[in-house]
Amino acid sequence: MSVERLVLALSGLASVTVGLLDLVGLLDVPALAQKLPQLTLLVGGLVLTVLAINVPMWSSRLRDELVELRNDMKNNNVDLRGEIGRLATHVSSSHIDTFPSLIEQVDPALLRVFRPYLEASFRTPTQVLNERRFQLNDMESYRNYHRRAHEENSGSTFFATSLPYRKWFWLGDYVERTIKNFVAAGGSITRIFFIRDDEEVTDSAEVQGVLGAQVKLGVEVLLVNVMQVPPYLRKFFLVESAQKFGWEAIRGPDDRVTSLNVTANPADTARYYSMFQQLRQMAVPYNPGSILSQQIGAGGHVSVNTSQDPVAFREFEFSGWQGAVEKYHMAWGRLTQKAASSLLDAIGVTESTKLLDVASGPGYAAAIAADRKADVLGMDFSPQMVQKAQSLFPHVTFQEGDAEGLPFEKETFDAISMNFGMLHLGNPEKAISEAFRVLKRGGRFGFTVWAPPEEAVGFSVILKAVSEYGQHVTVPHGPDFFYYSRPDECRVALTAAGFGAPKVILLDLTWQLDDLDDLFSAFLHGTARTGGLLRAQDAPTRNKIEKRVRETGRQFQNGDGSVSIPMPAILAVGTKN
Repeated sequence: MSVERLVLALSGLASVTVGLLDLVGLLDVPALAQKLPQLTLLVGGLVLTVLAINVPMWSSRLRDELVELRNDMKNNNVDLRGEIGRLATHVSSSHIDTFPSLIEQVDPALLRVFRPYLEASFRTPTQVLNERRFQLNDMESYRNYHRRAHEENSGSTFFATSLPYRKWFWLGDYVERTIKNFVAAGGSITRIFFIRDDEEVTDSAEVQGVLGAQVKLGVEVLLVNVMQVPPYLRKFFLVESAQKFGWEAIRGPDDRVTSLNVTANPADTARYYSMFQQLRQMAVPYNPGSILSQQIGAGGHVSVNTSQDPVAFREFEFSGWQGAVEKYHMAWGRLTQKAASSLLDAIGVTESTKLLDVASGPGYAAAIAADRKADVLGMDFSPQMVQKAQSLFPHVTFQEGDAEGLPFEKETFDAISMNFGMLHLGNPEKAISEAFRVLKRGGRFGFTVWAPPEEAVGFSVILKAVSEYGQHVTVPHGPDFFYYSRPDECRVALTAAGFGAPKVILLDLTWQLDDLDDLFSAFLHGTARTGGLLRAQDAPTRNKIEKRVRETGRQFQNGDGSVSIPMPAILAVGTKN
């Protein structure tokens, strides 16, 4: 019994007792007799006693009724929440023009009941900023950025990637109306859908409905087999972009959407577009009504970072390097050796480090490591290169081997280097994965590539001349030569392979040549890819290219006739944790 009930009962019993004693004359209370009628204490005490007995019962009944009311409200709320979910996700081609706004359907008095559910599904720009998805300091910076974007990109193209399944696909009706208004304002949208290699899911009516609805809106719909997309692109679009990127509609004076922006951060926007263009090269147009699993095909497409014919490309590189050994050593040796020292520093090669130098070429990096008293093995796929390396550095061990299939057990080496070898592989990602496999925990893998041609000017000189005079010739397709010239791609590739703490460093290098004539000759006879392109030209065309290279190269000529050309390189390093 509670203290309150006990006090109530005792007060009631006391009043009854006093009243009875007063009534029978055993107790005379004059003061009470003057104020209260006889029997008042008796009746009051009886009332208090009855209350003490019955209040718990009444309280229990009231509590049960309140619980029942709460449960009814909760059940109604769940039903309402479910209805909201169904309305928010039920978008098809037949509803696009007629499906009204959720807010417009709701009685304002009820908004407070399910506003949290709406906000969980439809984030406002303020909420997105609070989630730190955008890298701007304040809301005003955010607005200013988008004002500039609207002025510069009115009616611009917007790119998007999606999985066409209800679980992943953003299906608020306002998204559909935004897309429709944007297209009506002159903008164009290309949307790439990741399609699973699963006929039961891919060919379902649900997926066809989503894609058909996009086509009706005027969207260019492309498809790509998600299992054929390289890991770094899958990770970017299915994980990283979901956490980091968003998009916002910019409305013009007539309330039409005239611009769509991927994110509020200019650098990230550029990266998104770059990655999207890589993915777009792999995608195929959607053909409404046809079987999706047949459209994407079993083989799918390949990334620009992977050769479309790796066997032919390997043979092309192999043949090229077999004949380029001497000229490469004379024309490129001094330059690439400068990068080798920085590469070994970055991966921590010191005395007793067990190092594998992959794509060792003439052996420059391996020799420098040996001078540091490291336990080093150099490896190259070209027998002529291995022979040259062994003749130059007889105290170092070299052997033939494939970077994309290293002939070693896992966790064999303390460090792995690849000095400009990444540029000549049909599947660089496979080589990075192989390096991860044979590297010990805590070890580092590092590679170097040339900076973009606008910075590594020697490549700009030769490529512009080829672009101006070169004929269209057929050479085996290889990965983009300057793919890893972008630091972000180096980080993504290393991370995708499992490496932690990726670092990218710009090496400031200068290419010293004895004579201007050596510039064209270095590319023609001292490289595989560029040399193969030049050798495939007919003689008159090749002469025109050489003349243009000489004309452009004069600006880098010194007073003594030698040439000094800026040729910076990218150094990327990852650690196996």
